[in-house]
Amino acid sequence: MNKMALIFLFFSTLCSGCTHLNEVDCNSEIDYVIIRKLNQRGVIGNVWCLNDSLLFTHVVGLINNPSNYDGWNHQKPLYDLNDLPHRYSIVDIEPPFTLSKKANTDTLLAKKDTFSLVFLMECI
Repeated sequence: MNKMALIFLFFSTLCSGCTHLNEVDCNSEIDYVIIRKLNQRGVIGNVWCLNDSLLFTHVVGLINNPSNYDGWNHQKPLYDLNDLPHRYSIVDIEPPFTLSKKANTDTLLAKKDTFSLVFLMECI
């Protein structure tokens, strides 16, 4: 089995609901898409599938919340291993919301209702 088939099999297993995988990285461009469905996958929850098509494998954390959005859909863990505050991410927003990203940047822009949120991708 070649390397590409193995990688595809790995991501298909992690995100079995995704039918057309488009991995989003720092080079990608997202032209204003409405996110209606969100699935968190992976052993430690760091592989996210949005709309059964956009696949995020990099850390995406909130860096700016200028309109003070507070409608987060965050589930606390049963046992927290540290006392650090939770860093909100895209998976903490209840769909629907819109998402956009310019090519060759590490910044994602999300809009939920009248709120604007800015997230940072970890580019490797």
